[in-house]
Amino acid sequence: LFLLFYIFERVKRHNRKEQVKLEEKIKIRTKELIKEKDALRKERDKVDEMNATKDKFFSIIAHDLRSPFNSLLGLTDVLKQDFDYLDDGEKKEIVDNLNKTANQSFSLLDNLLVWSRSQRNSVEIYPGFYNLTTVVDETLGLLDSTIRSKKITLRNNLKDECIGYFDKNMVLTIVRNLVSNAIKFTDEQGIIELSAKEDDLSIHLHVKDNGIGISDVDLENLFDTGKQTRRKGTHNEAGTGLGLILCKDFAEKNNGRLQVQSELKKGSVFTLSLPKHPDQ
Repeated sequence: LFLLFYIFERVKRHNRKEQVKLEEKIKIRTKELIKEKDALRKERDKVDEMNATKDKFFSIIAHDLRSPFNSLLGLTDVLKQDFDYLDDGEKKEIVDNLNKTANQSFSLLDNLLVWSRSQRNSVEIYPGFYNLTTVVDETLGLLDSTIRSKKITLRNNLKDECIGYFDKNMVLTIVRNLVSNAIKFTDEQGIIELSAKEDDLSIHLHVKDNGIGISDVDLENLFDTGKQTRRKGTHNEAGTGLGLILCKDFAEKNNGRLQVQSELKKGSVFTLSLPKHPDQ
């Protein structure tokens, strides 16, 4: 009986040890499966994002670039066929429309090319210490004719020195898009105000307008490549949302961020935050 009891206890202890080992193996395998599941989910999300990016890319090429070129072709056809019958006022109006359409098409094409390079991670970053005020002044100089054509009051409240650490060309692209959007969605004789605040770590550029604003639904999808955020400007200007997606991408590449506050019919405030030091 003693021998049988001893054997029984040995077998029981052995089975218990085997059970513990098996449970440990199950735990390890469960963790591995969870990791594999997370990896597959991330890979699926990445594929979904790539597909959304591809769809957005082709949508812009098919629709948003085609439309302005149709307009350009129509206007040049009118000039070609009826040039001798048009008075100076009509010719000037057509030329103004040609210039406006060409500038919009170029801006969109430029964003599209830069954005596609960014998606392939082929955009190189060259950060340094730059004066954000200089970048803003340069941008406003490029957009001066558009601002004047809509009779918009622009208030530039940046002080002379506003030094941050960023890639100048990328921030030029961001500021150009933010100001262009403010112009696009602000009514004639509206107001756009630029200001900047600093703290110990960052510079915060605010681009504020009293335009048509953004709905809560559009705000949620504003930086999502998979969502089609198409809004017309106050002069029926085309919009794809691509510029804002590019702005957010470039801000993050510069260790910054882009935020927005908006309310329908009351306007919007876009805030670009950039680091002041390279080690942030």
